[in-house]
Amino acid sequence: MRRTIDELLESLRHARERKTRISVLIGAGCSVTAGIPLASGFVKEIEKDYPHKYARADNKTYPALMGELTRGERRDLIFKYIDDAKINWAHIALAQLVQAGVIERILTVNFDPLVIRACALIGIYPAVYDFGASQRFTPGAVVDPSVFYLHGQRSGFVTLNTDEEVNRHAELLMPVFHDAGRARLWLVVGYSGDNDPVFKQLAAIPFFEHGLFWIGYNDAEPSQDVREQLLEAGKDAFYVNGLDADEFFVRVAKELGCFPPDIVAKPFTHLNKTLQKVAPYRFSKLSEPVDILEHARKYITTASEQLEPAQADGLQAWSDLIGGNLDSVIALRGKYPDNLHPDLADAITWAYLEQGNELMDEAATKSGAEADGLRGRAEEKYAEAVSVKADDDAAFYNWGNLLMQWAQTKSGAEADVLRGRAEEKFEEAVRLKEDYHAAFTNWGLLLAEWAQTKSGAEADALRGRAEEK
Repeated sequence: MRRTIDELLESLRHARERKTRISVLIGAGCSVTAGIPLASGFVKEIEKDYPHKYARADNKTYPALMGELTRGERRDLIFKYIDDAKINWAHIALAQLVQAGVIERILTVNFDPLVIRACALIGIYPAVYDFGASQRFTPGAVVDPSVFYLHGQRSGFVTLNTDEEVNRHAELLMPVFHDAGRARLWLVVGYSGDNDPVFKQLAAIPFFEHGLFWIGYNDAEPSQDVREQLLEAGKDAFYVNGLDADEFFVRVAKELGCFPPDIVAKPFTHLNKTLQKVAPYRFSKLSEPVDILEHARKYITTASEQLEPAQADGLQAWSDLIGGNLDSVIALRGKYPDNLHPDLADAITWAYLEQGNELMDEAATKSGAEADGLRGRAEEKYAEAVSVKADDDAAFYNWGNLLMQWAQTKSGAEADVLRGRAEEKFEEAVRLKEDYHAAFTNWGLLLAEWAQTKSGAEADALRGRAEEK
């Protein structure tokens, strides 16, 4: 059963009004933009770094290949990415939803501490339960909001990777899932559900009283297991796709009034609140404790009063940009016709680029005059982006991509004109950014495509120029 993002948001708003609690199961897809690969990425790395162990494995899946590595090798492989990971917007928006009381319990199959770090960043500290190391679960003792590491965590004594480890651990998870689902609405984000033991526990739940919403990545279709055991099983489970994890959680937080966080909208106010949690220091020779951060807070308060109102539009523009409110960002351009702050100019430029890219993507699904009209509108957006920020290399790159795509739908002199204009845009992009590899690559592809429409010396010249890129 399918639902749109708007239908999901409607259910979440009603759940909040009824004070229905929400549980979230997150997987590796939530950590990709933080710099941690998916299971398929680790499979490729094992093939590259441990070719003999890769060859020995009968099954080239993540858990089977992890079983070929020693515990130390597994830790080294995974932890180097976890330790270098940055907090991404999926986890920041998720933390905002926890802070607002929308989400009460988070279950994760990931080892990384991103959700904990995101919560700490905005000033909340949920209870953390490491079920990789725990041997018992006591529902009445759980303190919410809470985070359950189902397979262990980076700082824990146990991290479960192999089929044998995960299967042996599976039975311990049953009460965790039953309690997390009691009188709660479920969200599942960034998790493949490839019939592993965690999915089996979820599928074993007879029905979801307040619904389960499985969030698919962009245009991906649900797996056979998800479709047969959840979506088509009469359990009130629904499939929603069209967004990645960052976009999904930001959209939900924005719609429910939990976004942007103060670290974006009011950074000095946020810092001041953080410092207020620090206790005074007691010197041994003084009878009264001393608030040694008092002056620091005064400086921050002054900065907050003087800078935050002045920068309010810029901060709001970036939060609107993240939340997808592109028209609101662009509307700020008219407020400063002669004196546009660089930060605000950046946000407005990106808003035009996003609009142009959306129109270009839509045009690819159409044909004829309708497609031409969409591409014409997209070109106007890129031109507006350049008029705001003339040295924006990304604007010229995307503009070139549009013209190259457009030329592929034409022939003869019309196609030649479009390809010539596309080349000009790629040339400008690499002039502004000398190491713009994507622009060089597409420039070369453009020339190679152009050569295929020519013959003789003209075609040879185009191929020679393509090779230079």
